[in-house]
Amino acid sequence: MIRIFAAVPILALVIWLTLTPGNPEIYPPESDPRPVWVVDHGWHSGVIIGQAELRAAALSLELTEPDAADRIRWLTTRYPAAEWIEVGWGDAEFYQQTPTIGDVDPWLGAKALLMPTEAALQIVPGWGPPDGSFVASDKQRVLLSLDGFRKLALQLAEAVEYGVSPTGQSLYGEGHFFPARQSYHLFRTCNHWVSNLLRAAGVPSSGIPGTFSSTLMMELRMRAFRE
Repeated sequence: MIRIFAAVPILALVIWLTLTPGNPEIYPPESDPRPVWVVDHGWHSGVIIGQAELRAAALSLELTEPDAADRIRWLTTRYPAAEWIEVGWGDAEFYQQTPTIGDVDPWLGAKALLMPTEAALQIVPGWGPPDGSFVASDKQRVLLSLDGFRKLALQLAEAVEYGVSPTGQSLYGEGHFFPARQSYHLFRTCNHWVSNLLRAAGVPSSGIPGTFSSTLMMELRMRAFRE
């Protein structure tokens, strides 16, 4: 027990030393903010992004980043009538079979963490105010600058494998799973992926706190929350 307590300050120091600063040049926004929502489902996290904002980002990137623009545009056409989409990323097998912590298969979890595995995107369409959706999940709105939102969209495009068919129904809502780019492993989990999106947008979001959805949300509220 003493050894456990002795490890706590060491762990706290490691976390503190690995905290990633935000980018004050693009975050927080000075005007005309673009809202996104980070959603903690208790095990996996995701990001709610407006469809109109994504389409505008794709249009603005057409000349400089045509491949990314195509991937973002493909993403928005999965559910063209939706006002927003929630996007999550994770190990293809583990993600689809683990809606809650009670469904965790230790073997699948170990395999996903200890060796690079194929990934999947979960895309869930939505309508109306995002804060009225996923009522059982923790949510936090984050306001991004226009440049920050574009950088988030570029980071998101890195995971999009366009031209693919669904591999299954989403864990909730009216969405689906799709094959994704990038491999899943110990240092790039579903919550790390969300943290990376935020960090690309200039938001203070770090690797170690981003390991779990709950600590991802905790850091977001402590270091990054802006209204």
